[in-house]
Amino acid sequence: MEEKENNVEPEIIEEDIVYDESESVQDIIKKLKEKIALYKKEKDEYLNSLQRERADFINFKKEEETRMERRTKIVKENILESLIPILDSFSVAFSNKEVWEKVDVNWRTGIEYIHQQFIQVLADNNVKEIIPNILDEFNPELHQSIEDRSTEKENEKGKIIEVIQKGYQIGEYVVRPARVVTGLKE
Repeated sequence: MEEKENNVEPEIIEEDIVYDESESVQDIIKKLKEKIALYKKEKDEYLNSLQRERADFINFKKEEETRMERRTKIVKENILESLIPILDSFSVAFSNKEVWEKVDVNWRTGIEYIHQQFIQVLADNNVKEIIPNILDEFNPELHQSIEDRSTEKENEKGKIIEVIQKGYQIGEYVVRPARVVTGLKE
């Protein structure tokens, strides 16, 4: 193979141009057409293979994105589960109004501000509190009944009569159901 300045001569494969001198031009053309057909078939196989590889790669990317979304969701859930006791501690601190009101006002304002920042970060990450109202229907997907209490009032039977602890969810996934007391159905 001879190389010219900035040009490279194509490689000639001897078997591609071998012909018998006794062959007619039509026979040579027929052989060349067969070779062209063979090369076209080979090219099509490579093209199909490349297209399959591209499709597989696109599917892989989609699957990897789905896996990453699932991992992100699990990490968020795990973080929220770790933060729930802190949220419960805030709730306990704020629930004793008498003691809370006696705390220095500047300190109390700072703690309330930190709590609001905390709640905002959770809201920004699609975390919602589950706080049922008294006399709401009990929903086992959102609530956990820790006690069924006898009640004389008909409108309390099968309903939430006390909220013990609020729950939390990320999107539609309930991380912790609200803990409630329900009126006993008799």
